[in-house]
Amino acid sequence: TNGDINSYTSCVQDYKGRLIIGSYSGFFVYDKDWKYQHFLPGKTYAENKILIITIAPDSTIWMGTNRGIHQYDKNLNK
Repeated sequence: TNGDINSYTSCVQDYKGRLIIGSYSGFFVYDKDWKYQHFLPGKTYAENKILIITIAPDSTIWMGTNRGIHQYDKNLNK
């Protein structure tokens, strides 16, 4: 991917100061130096269309799509 964020949908900041940004083409994780990684958690467009991102009290990052939810494992970075 080229890293372009189209159709920004949601953004949270995790406990390490990283920004997790949802879009219609997966999600992006930006570190404090603005280096990023792009993730496509699903196999179809609908599974990769991130509509909302939230952080649970235990720091788990959850993302909602049209086809269910995904969990971002910050320790494994996937």
